Amino acid sequence: MELCPHRFNFSKDGQTISIPCCWSHAIDSSNPDILQAIIVVHGVLRNADEYFPHMMEAVEQVGLDPTTLVIAPQFLIAEDITAFSPGDEVLFWDEESGEGWKKGDDSISTEEHPRTASASSFEVVDRMVEQITLKGYFPNLKDVIVIGHSAGGQFVNRYAAGTLIGDSLPKYIRLRFIVANPSTFVYFNQERRLPDTTDQFAVPESADADYNDYKYGLDKLNPYMASTGIDTIRSSYPQKDIVYLFGGEDIQEAHLEQTPNAMLQGRHRLERGQVYYHYLKHYFGEKITETQKIAIIPCVGHDHAAIFKSDAGMKYIFGILPE
Repeated sequence: MELCPHRFNFSKDGQTISIPCCWSHAIDSSNPDILQAIIVVHGVLRNADEYFPHMMEAVEQVGLDPTTLVIAPQFLIAEDITAFSPGDEVLFWDEESGEGWKKGDDSISTEEHPRTASASSFEVVDRMVEQITLKGYFPNLKDVIVIGHSAGGQFVNRYAAGTLIGDSLPKYIRLRFIVANPSTFVYFNQERRLPDTTDQFAVPESADADYNDYKYGLDKLNPYMASTGIDTIRSSYPQKDIVYLFGGEDIQEAHLEQTPNAMLQGRHRLERGQVYYHYLKHYFGEKITETQKIAIIPCVGHDHAAIFKSDAGMKYIFGILPE
């Protein structure tokens, strides 16, 4: 990975804090040509510098680069701060587990890299959405897409569950979340799939005591998710515009979480995605299919670039139907 060249800055507790970003157009100057904004969240390697050009290739493929703002935030860990020395105002997240930024935890401070302010990675994206929708820089903006692949897909699944930012947006702006090839999902009750099924669910007869703790379930929520609250998370999730994209060949083990809690969700990413969509219908009812869609992309494995440029990617990111 390389550090993205731009900084997204915002104020918290009287201090200016920031994260690195790659973006296609300035986000703090007027641009009436912008009709759509895409926030694309990287995977576990934190390689926003690779996700950004691949999304731009997809944008250019459909000829929408003059009217599309692409932003790729970069969520760093301590080793990145050591390697790049980006400045004391730049946030970073838990390195030991590598999980912090993926699930909306607060950024951290260490003896080697002290920080006096902290923010949830989900709050960062909330502030980013506010910046591009509420400050008047893009008066003709109509669509905001938050899309993540792999660990970024985990991020977007849980962010969609916890964020209330959509409530503050103008009614003419559509907010869509696209979850692509994540390793695990957040579940809304204690049920998981019955062994050797994809559409049958019950409370597991044997599971680790923490199997339903957040990030897998809604027990022991982190501060950001707790501020939304379990009842609101459950009631608001089926109302949100969410698309789930899965590679039809994404059955390999690279970077696949294989803890007992993860294996309760399925054997590999493709199966876990299919199980999860069945679970959503089981838990929320078939009506959820009106707001949330699934697409399995044939001949694609764990490949964010191929997902972005696929027919399903074209349809759900850009609204362009395949020929």
